[in-house]
Amino acid sequence: MILVIGCGFVGETVAKSLQEAGHSVIRIDPKYNDNTIDMYLGTPELGVVICVPTPTVDGICDDSIIREVLEELGDTPVLLKCTVPPNMLETYPENVTYNPEFLRAKTAEEDFKKQKHFILGGTPENCEIWKNQFSYLNNPKIKRILSPVEFIETDRATASMVKYVHNCWLATKVAFFHEVMNNVGDKYNHKEMVNILGKFENIGPSHMSAPNDDGGLGFGGHCFPKDVEAFRNFSKSEILQQVIDTNSKLKD
Repeated sequence: MILVIGCGFVGETVAKSLQEAGHSVIRIDPKYNDNTIDMYLGTPELGVVICVPTPTVDGICDDSIIREVLEELGDTPVLLKCTVPPNMLETYPENVTYNPEFLRAKTAEEDFKKQKHFILGGTPENCEIWKNQFSYLNNPKIKRILSPVEFIETDRATASMVKYVHNCWLATKVAFFHEVMNNVGDKYNHKEMVNILGKFENIGPSHMSAPNDDGGLGFGGHCFPKDVEAFRNFSKSEILQQVIDTNSKLKD
């Protein structure tokens, strides 16, 4: 049995995928049901996937909900999908394996189907537990899987850095291209430029279009703003501070 704690767009996507693959899944989220963790503790071969919010408060990642859940779970095997900086991850018990997610709110199920890399940060023994639980991702009989998945094992801090650097780099890319278009967009064809640049492998086609779908400029959404701010605080990056300042001007 697998408990999925937190059923926002990430938790619900993971729960649905596990369920469709034949796993027994229990959703726990006070917003959606009355299930509680203590109802299932002691269940044989129990595993827990945590997908709760980690907002950024005053520049610092708030992992208080995670800590409350971990205290209740004890030594139950845990797969943590919340975004948490390396210094916080290293304070968690060894039974916690970190699995950064790269799902977008609008296309979460499609992104999960198409994922090519499944990163597991933790001890070899714990990584193996979760690799086995999600081995169905490479089962050709499961129609929802559209491409093979590479399981990548590393330590928790490195897995966290992958997530933060990924999001911060893409946010930086958005801010840069949007600033260029905002400042000198009347002197060239922005759409044609990004279509050409997208053909270069060292640049790639994503996160260059401007304006956004809503007509605005700058990055937004569930993850980029909070992750950039939290990682700037953790890494003391002057570049990211400039990115934050630039993005704020674009939003004005």
